Amino acid sequence: MLLLAKKITAVSVSFIIIITGLASLSGCASSNYVNGLILKDQKEYEQALQKFERINNNHPIYPRAQKEIKELSPKVRAIKKAMEKGERAFSKRYWQSAKRHFLQVLKIQPNHQEAKARLEQIEAFLKPRASLEDSLGEVENLFKQRELYLAQKKVQEFLRKNTKSQKAKTLSDQISAEIKRAESEVALLLSKGEKFRQEGDFLNAFLEWQKASELLPEDGRAQESLNGIEGETELALKENLKTAQKYYDENKLAQVETLLEKNLKVKPDDKPSQELLLKTVSGIALRYYNQNDYPQAIKYWEKALRYDPENQHIQKYIKKAQSLQTELEKIE
Repeated sequence: MLLLAKKITAVSVSFIIIITGLASLSGCASSNYVNGLILKDQKEYEQALQKFERINNNHPIYPRAQKEIKELSPKVRAIKKAMEKGERAFSKRYWQSAKRHFLQVLKIQPNHQEAKARLEQIEAFLKPRASLEDSLGEVENLFKQRELYLAQKKVQEFLRKNTKSQKAKTLSDQISAEIKRAESEVALLLSKGEKFRQEGDFLNAFLEWQKASELLPEDGRAQESLNGIEGETELALKENLKTAQKYYDENKLAQVETLLEKNLKVKPDDKPSQELLLKTVSGIALRYYNQNDYPQAIKYWEKALRYDPENQHIQKYIKKAQSLQTELEKIE
């Protein structure tokens, strides 16, 4: 029976290689492609994408691998984004928020082991507190996490059982007022974002919709809008970086700073933007230093340390500027 299964697998792999044109690729690339298809079929999207990217690195003109990468990349990005948000909420013990993000991961990739493990941990944390689910402490925690609709639902459940609780009534009024304010502001932000999108200003559109998503995360419209401009946002980031590099070469450091700070608001971990901004703010600091404007020099070197906290040269410059400023103040 085992021998028959092996023969069937071998025949299946050979068939895939023939119909996809993989015979022209190396044995390793062919194996990666077949394994990638198998993983994709099993909804193991992150591992599947790695296989196809490996092929693309070695055979960049092979269109089938590129097609798979294009299809899988948005799913993997969505998984990573939801995992990051889930982990942040988990680290702050915002269990309901973390649970929502990890469930979002499983909606895309049902067998995602890390998300499953986190959900099990969350259930373990919540289980001892099951009898306290209607407590005002839970409602207040949800309110802080900006899970406003869920907080409203919980406080209403509490009030049905504790009709005379003045604290619960006050909290209910606060939540209702905040929902009304947030919904109004979200509507404005969504409108502003859409206007920017229509004008082709995808970075400002992203920033408006990001504010809306953070203000009322349970309202999925902002996140849906953000997902809809992922590709355009990436292109805009690259174009901004290209323009910033041009300004840097022309020694227009203030313009560089403005462009790159916007890049990092959109994508805080963008390494090329971080590196160029580090050089830029260090250059601005040096200008102020040479003009004997030590407070401004210190301000910009401290900004540079945000992007390179262990840079000893910058730390020495700051100490020297602080010392020179102290001497100036003594003379005055």
